[in-house]
Amino acid sequence: MSFMYGRPRSSTWTQIMSYITFKDKSFLVRPNDAPDFYGERELMDKWWNIKNGDIIFDIGAGTGLWTLPALACGAWVFAFDSYMIACHGLRVNVQLNKWEDRITISEHGVGNEDKEMSLIDALVAHGAERGFCTQVLGHQKGKPTTYIRLDSIAAAFELSHISYVKIDVESYELDVLLGGRKLLEKFHPKLIIENHSNVDHVKEYMQANSIWEKIKNLLSELKYNMEEVDYYQGRGFLYAY
Repeated sequence: MSFMYGRPRSSTWTQIMSYITFKDKSFLVRPNDAPDFYGERELMDKWWNIKNGDIIFDIGAGTGLWTLPALACGAWVFAFDSYMIACHGLRVNVQLNKWEDRITISEHGVGNEDKEMSLIDALVAHGAERGFCTQVLGHQKGKPTTYIRLDSIAAAFELSHISYVKIDVESYELDVLLGGRKLLEKFHPKLIIENHSNVDHVKEYMQANSIWEKIKNLLSELKYNMEEVDYYQGRGFLYAY
């Protein structure tokens, strides 16, 4: 098992942080975030083979489930999450480890066009009930989120390579890929994509529009090999390389 979970011995620090070990690299997280690092660890053990100097795009980064292990292994990370609370948690976890110089954290959404839309409206557009979204994301209310394309980001930073792109954006995975087609063609990064086809609040949209099939067809067109697993709570994952 690559992950270990514990607390520092110092009584002072025990109150505000926990430590995680991933592939012999240890790092600190807020205690409330620590249990999350067990949820997808088998996938990370198998697919998240990060090397020093890798450039990672984490789309839907949350509080750092995939980002923090990548930073611990020496990667440079571009992390995106339009959920403000998640971005705040990620910033705290990054600061705990003094990794600010190797990460760019953005509250922008990532999609197939450059536009502005509230996070709630974005989810409703893909079939989620507005009442559910408002209950979960009510603090953001109608706050507009700026959506950008992966191709725009890569061009702006003049990147020489991209090693991995991880995508978990609640049914917008196809939009992310379409907005990053030039990036995929140029760099052919490894991809880890979450499948929401059986997740209650977006499964009707995913299934009615054959989103997962379109994702796999696009990746086949781009000459990717794929491994797919069904995982937990109706969510599956795809590794493309």
